[in-house]
Amino acid sequence: MKAYIYAYLIVRHIAHFNLGSEVDKLLLNIVNTTMDHIPPPARFSDHDAQVLVKYRPLLESMTEDIVKGFYDVLFSHGPTAAVFQPGERPLREKTLRDWWVRTLRGPFDEDYWLWQAYVGIIHYRRGVTPPMFMGMWGWIIDNVIRKLKVDPRARLSAR
Repeated sequence: MKAYIYAYLIVRHIAHFNLGSEVDKLLLNIVNTTMDHIPPPARFSDHDAQVLVKYRPLLESMTEDIVKGFYDVLFSHGPTAAVFQPGERPLREKTLRDWWVRTLRGPFDEDYWLWQAYVGIIHYRRGVTPPMFMGMWGWIIDNVIRKLKVDPRARLSAR
């Protein structure tokens, strides 16, 4: 998994776009510009997708821990907690859960990347800053790695 792909993510349901619409063109421009700025060896690749598929059962087993821990951290810190409305946590947990599972299952087609661009816009409009989303992406990666190191049987069962 590459951090640049998920920097703007934590999503709602998959958005379907009308190809050729103005929104679709804007989102496609965002996707293309983003990918153009990423050095080719650092871009999400077919190999990355294969790794997600290979380890999907193990990664999916972490879903609830990732979702709960993620929002525990966000709601315990004033600046990130301020992004949310009272009572919103269950909805946001659902969106993160949906994003996590959808990302682990693929496919990584144009619709997926358009959806990611759309989510980035939503985060920006809500006041999520780059340090917030990059910090939380780091948190997800750290927690996945920690879980893999803590439970060696889980690592073996993914093979």
